[in-house]
Amino acid sequence: MKIHHFITVLLATTYEEVLATRSSQTSWQAISDDKRVQHAKYLLSHHASFVRKTDGSPSTAWFLTPQERLIALERIRHNKTGTATTHFKWNQVYQAFTDPRIYLAAISVLCASIPNGGISSFGATIIAGFGFGTKETTLLGMSTGVSETVAMIAAVLLSRKLKMRALPAIICISVAIIGAILMVGTHNKNAQFTGYCLVFWWATGQMMFIPLMQSMVAGHTKRSMFYALYQIGYSAGNVIGAQIYRAKDAPSYIPAKITILVTITLHAATLGAIALLHKYWNNRNAKRTDHIVEEQNIEFKDRTDKEIPSFIYPY
Repeated sequence: MKIHHFITVLLATTYEEVLATRSSQTSWQAISDDKRVQHAKYLLSHHASFVRKTDGSPSTAWFLTPQERLIALERIRHNKTGTATTHFKWNQVYQAFTDPRIYLAAISVLCASIPNGGISSFGATIIAGFGFGTKETTLLGMSTGVSETVAMIAAVLLSRKLKMRALPAIICISVAIIGAILMVGTHNKNAQFTGYCLVFWWATGQMMFIPLMQSMVAGHTKRSMFYALYQIGYSAGNVIGAQIYRAKDAPSYIPAKITILVTITLHAATLGAIALLHKYWNNRNAKRTDHIVEEQNIEFKDRTDKEIPSFIYPY
């Protein structure tokens, strides 16, 4: 998506210089209209194709060979997350909402989405507030895509080396926290812009958390509850994020920048809390499973993580 954003901004800049001067459109209208058209095309074509071609279960996915389906099922056996089922189970709903991680996850995604809601809508306004001109603002907007790409590569490499997900995400979010501090604590426009670029390292948190949530919760209905609160937190965060930039705070928007600093710090803290909880549960389960004989093929029977004594919580 960030590569797409880079190309869009590049095309929009050309459009601004060549065409917008010949019409009644202002620069920001030219950029905004082009981005809307590009994003609409992207969403319509890719989402329609995705819905049509994908399958709900690895055991029936048409795009996998029989050998690949077996590998996918063995992976499910290993992580014990269960296969898909159409049965809604109220006992799993109860287990979901008595699991402290569902609230930590909701708070985490809410805090991660508030910066997203503001930066995605007011990115150009933030850069202009540092003291850059219109053309500079447009071109500098591409730098955030580069920064986020570097962050994601760094997170993946760290995750592979450390064999962990939460810690690499927290490290990258810590870089974003440093960036937010630069945005708030200095008046040098170059330092502020550097901080603004570093803030985009916060996005690695969600990138690492989505697969983590997939493997940390077993039970189809229970996992659905986690995803439901995740979507609510994501939507609410984006709505809130667009409201923290108030006209009376222009052009510096210090309260909004402080909000970004606080929310990404909470995002890192909640990820850390989930990781510590998982480590504690793994140590506890390791002591219990020595004298427990598990039901055969329990991994495929839509049991929750609490109902599988040997379940290993990833972190």
